[in-house]
Amino acid sequence: MKQKVLKIFNILNKGGISYLLLRPLDFKFGFNDVDIIVSKNTIPSMIQVLKSEGFIPLINRTNSNESLKMYVNEIVFDIQHFICFLPYKSLIIKEKIPYAQVREENEVLYPDVKDEVLFTFWTFRFLLDKNEISRTNSFLSYLNRYMLNWNELIVSDFFLIWSHYIFGESQSNIINDSVSNLFSDKPTNYFFEPLRKLCLRNRIFLSSKIFFDQLKFKLLRRLGYYKSDIPILQENKVRVNFFPKKQNISLIYTKEFVGSNLFKNLYIQISPKNSIFFRVLLNRFIINIRSFFKKKLDTPKHDGKYLGILKSDKCILFEMKNNNPLFVWKKMNNSKWEKSDFLGYQLISEYTVHEFSQKHDLIKKALQTHWKAVNKDSSNVHGDLTHFNILHNANGELFFIDRKSDNHSKIYDFFYFYTYLTQCISRCSTLNKSGKKLIIDKLKFVIKDVCRYDSKNQFEKDFSNLNIPKVHGLNNLDSSKRDFITIFKNFD
Repeated sequence: MKQKVLKIFNILNKGGISYLLLRPLDFKFGFNDVDIIVSKNTIPSMIQVLKSEGFIPLINRTNSNESLKMYVNEIVFDIQHFICFLPYKSLIIKEKIPYAQVREENEVLYPDVKDEVLFTFWTFRFLLDKNEISRTNSFLSYLNRYMLNWNELIVSDFFLIWSHYIFGESQSNIINDSVSNLFSDKPTNYFFEPLRKLCLRNRIFLSSKIFFDQLKFKLLRRLGYYKSDIPILQENKVRVNFFPKKQNISLIYTKEFVGSNLFKNLYIQISPKNSIFFRVLLNRFIINIRSFFKKKLDTPKHDGKYLGILKSDKCILFEMKNNNPLFVWKKMNNSKWEKSDFLGYQLISEYTVHEFSQKHDLIKKALQTHWKAVNKDSSNVHGDLTHFNILHNANGELFFIDRKSDNHSKIYDFFYFYTYLTQCISRCSTLNKSGKKLIIDKLKFVIKDVCRYDSKNQFEKDFSNLNIPKVHGLNNLDSSKRDFITIFKNFD
């Protein structure tokens, strides 16, 4: 139990989750649950962090305000979103929480805060949330820790400030007397009721709230709202648009990113044809109308902003900030999200003569880099080399991603790159015949210049060893092979 609890808190710390352990955990005597403060907005991130480490957190509602129960394997977390007291947690104090990590001391796990902070919340827990004094392990641990200095802590600034938050303007020696009673030789239950009356003095709304909370939670209980056998799994959901809706590959977007460079890059993966129908659908007026018809998508973060692609077997999301991608998240069906840095944009972002002219040197550089790699070691064959799988950044760096196989001839990647790109260009409806021919002819020159062979026999030997996989994404394979061979018909 101890190791599991420490592991969970370590995961929360690494994941940047803010929390406050309200009461220490004594590993020598055991405990029923873990009382912590976690803000409501942080819960989805907390769940995602735990899920990323293989835990399956489950959530149950409770019959108290601003609280829930989270089951992380056999560990039960009693979570409050604010500091709350009284029956049904009706007194909700929305003041700044002193969030802190935990530390272990003599087999006891404490919040890493000043003693006056822990003493304040622990003390008022006994005084306002308990109906009688019970010499539990928690209470005995409390007495042992503060027996010698409780009278100093009740005059600390933190204790006095929170006494004011809890009891308002009401001032009475009953607060000090109640604390003193806890540390007496024979503590009694006498002070519980007067202290709660002090808390409610001049607070008609709070008294009414407790009454109506009692009715509300009793009704919900009878309606089966708190059935323990119906856990609620919290997931991160973000509302997004899909384009197009009915296709085995869709663009994931929100209208704020439609004009971004990344949107333009992803769009041609969805539709190399770029038909007039697609262009009409991406008109600014239509985009604004479509923005009202969003659907929920499971995402890595509940508050993230994303662009991405949804395929039949996986989802790729780019986490955006100020119109620029920061991270890439990938998820296969029924798997967890995998995060990586954003490396750069794809080699070609639109099918135009201007784009190809601008990228000519970059395309040649990328292919030259890869030609050197496959000649050095055949295991460097990519297996799925397309203009989508070569990335470049502002520093001129190149990255080859989504490698599939090394069981190919060294000419395979260049045949595949050329054939895939020419098929995309041929399908593009916004290019005229002369534009398509110009781009393809230039591409042939690049391929011929990069893939240098000393003899025709060497080329034919490599080409004859092409091992085309059953699933290759190419059309008219025989015709494509004949077209590619023409590039090498003459040897210098």
